[in-house]
Amino acid sequence: MSKAASILVVDDEKDLVDLLSEYITDGVSRPVKITKAFHGLEALELANEHHFDLIVTDMRMPKLIGAELIRRLRSQENHKHTPFIVVTAYIEDAAGLPVKFKDVHLMAKPVDCDQFVKLLQTILA
Repeated sequence: MSKAASILVVDDEKDLVDLLSEYITDGVSRPVKITKAFHGLEALELANEHHFDLIVTDMRMPKLIGAELIRRLRSQENHKHTPFIVVTAYIEDAAGLPVKFKDVHLMAKPVDCDQFVKLLQTILA
């Protein structure tokens, strides 16, 4: 049996965190361990304590926005190469992230389940 993929899901909307977590659990064939966070600073603290194989984050959140979360984590050895999926209603705010950082993928809200799962499967393959 393959090692469980450790995934951090971050959004200030609890319902969306739960929905994305469900998409991940149902859409990925390998075992997953999902950790949830509800603002950017909470996500940063969790990522400072644990390595994640993938981080799914919102762009506009209280306490620390998604772009700053990515910048801070990419400056650390533990998450220098961690892939991110940025799920946002404000794609224009995140447009430069895939250019600035490798393995950052953008997805517009509302999230298309099939598109999200295909991207997950590609990243976690």
